[in-house]
Amino acid sequence: MDQREEHISLGTGSLLSPSGSLRRVSDLIPRLPQTSSATTGSASLARRGASSTGRQLSETAAASLRPVVEAMEEADPEPYRVDKLLVASLPPSVLSVLRRLTRSWNDPVYGHDFEVTGYVLDGPAPSQDIATARTMVDRCMRPARENQIKALLAELRVETKARAEHDDDLVLGLQLYADELAKHPADVVCAAVRKIARRDTFYPSLAELRKQLLAESKSRRFLREALK
Repeated sequence: MDQREEHISLGTGSLLSPSGSLRRVSDLIPRLPQTSSATTGSASLARRGASSTGRQLSETAAASLRPVVEAMEEADPEPYRVDKLLVASLPPSVLSVLRRLTRSWNDPVYGHDFEVTGYVLDGPAPSQDIATARTMVDRCMRPARENQIKALLAELRVETKARAEHDDDLVLGLQLYADELAKHPADVVCAAVRKIARRDTFYPSLAELRKQLLAESKSRRFLREALK
């Protein structure tokens, strides 16, 4: 395994609406606590791009972030691609000193592989630009809307095998899963749930779902930590 530091390498639908059996499962989930959610519309990005601290993005930063938001809102988003676009959208002064840390290895089946283990700033950048970058990352950490979370949980329930449960137990379980999904970025939630649904035969435990969510969001969380 090789731990290394490198310059950033820049490369370049809507969710399922519940119906039928999906509708029944979705309706069993109580209302979720009110959370901020990703929004659409280019004209409102600067106004709605404020972080939890209330900081707003300039029109320039909002325009730079727009392709990232569009990638997040695709029908089948890819967090890895969103993260690459997000890094590319950061202010040039920040991007020039941002380094990505990786761990690499040779997989016997797939050959050379790597994972991101962190980000660091290895030089100074204007504090205003760092604050802007932090706000841009925060914008990409916003959770899915309530109806999206319900639809994804319904999809997961239908696509995997689960033991029969009394409605009361099912409601409690769905609420716990919904609460967990509400803690993660919208594109990460969609990707994690659908990856499990395609890969696994059986309905995941909460711990298994959380593990997948954290794996999908790891790079973005490292980036936010570096910009604190």
